[in-house]
Amino acid sequence: MKTRTLVTLGLLFALASSGSASPQEDVKRVVESFYAQYYKECLDKPGKGDPDKALIRWVTTNSYVSDGFKKAFRKTVLDARKKDPELGLGSDPILNAQDWPSKGYRAKEIQVAAGKASVVMEGIDAPDFKVSVELVNVDNKWRINGIGDINRSTK
Repeated sequence: MKTRTLVTLGLLFALASSGSASPQEDVKRVVESFYAQYYKECLDKPGKGDPDKALIRWVTTNSYVSDGFKKAFRKTVLDARKKDPELGLGSDPILNAQDWPSKGYRAKEIQVAAGKASVVMEGIDAPDFKVSVELVNVDNKWRINGIGDINRSTK
């Protein structure tokens, strides 16, 4: 009976430890999932009505971003629209560009240290398209906290 219990505990421990991803893998999954979702829900199917409001609504309901990013994103978009009512930001704030690669982005360079991460996203079919993303670990979950010029720390 004792041997059976030890074997069972050993198997459970092995399964639990083999199922956990590294911080780099977790960060990669978050940013790549976020960008895939953005392409599918925003770029491939643009909404009707005010595009700034639709994008703010999309970001504020997104589970991959931090509360700090949601707040900074909203402020950045609304301030740009006040400053220039016709043009606003003049580029896509999630892609930090006016154009984008048709096949999306992939995580190219990932650095993780002390509950923070930075990722350089690269265009899958256009490697010259790059966007910098910062993440923070909140309650053991990685959340995007800065993209491009929005809510990024200065280094």
